[in-house]
Amino acid sequence: MEIGDYVFRNTLLDIFATPVVADWMINQKNWKNIAIITSLNNGYSTALTPVFKKALEDKGGKIVLEESINDGETDFTAQITKLKQAKADVLVFTGYYTEAALLMNEAAKQNLDIHLIGGDGLYGQDLAKLGGSAVQEKVIFYCGFSTDQPSPQTDKFLKAYRAKYKEDPDMFSAQYYDAVMILAKAMTDAKSTDPSVFKNELAKLKDYPGVSGNTTFRADREPIKSPVCLTTIKDGKFSLVQKLPVNTQ
Repeated sequence: MEIGDYVFRNTLLDIFATPVVADWMINQKNWKNIAIITSLNNGYSTALTPVFKKALEDKGGKIVLEESINDGETDFTAQITKLKQAKADVLVFTGYYTEAALLMNEAAKQNLDIHLIGGDGLYGQDLAKLGGSAVQEKVIFYCGFSTDQPSPQTDKFLKAYRAKYKEDPDMFSAQYYDAVMILAKAMTDAKSTDPSVFKNELAKLKDYPGVSGNTTFRADREPIKSPVCLTTIKDGKFSLVQKLPVNTQ
């Protein structure tokens, strides 16, 4: 990260997630002909599209359609009509959950049976509320946390969180917890609370078993996190589809 050697990041990065997701799409699901829709007034979407597109093409995928929308629009008739004509195996949408739900509602309206794949910008309860049956087990997104199939450390965290807050933690809660615990580990290992001292321990972090997966910091203080959690909506709730390992070497 360019803003200083005291700054570390603890989140699943798209540059590491998209290659394993693309491999799953193409080699496990056999979705080789891919349509991509980008939201042009959404910086998250315009940044993710080229990363996802490269990952798909590197794995042998063929981009058969590239379309665009804007956040805030509600009529996606034209885009879905073009998607039907393109005969894509799958749709990649790089925007947020609101537009994803509306796209899938329009697909259902046009009797188009297709899966929508996206990043953690789709991680929002409104996806299920707005999409209803159109998104059930049809929208799949990747993120860095799932309450399903927990590791021992995640299971401990889930029980404590549920006992205190009477609800399930989300991805952000898990990442916040891991960030604090990683800092605590670095301070303990350095035997110091001085950032100029314990930052060197942070830089050494490798395969830290957090509640949001294992974390390794690269030389640029960016994280490699594993696994990637493929998540869908089932019975109105987030449900794990599959965990995909990321090579942290």
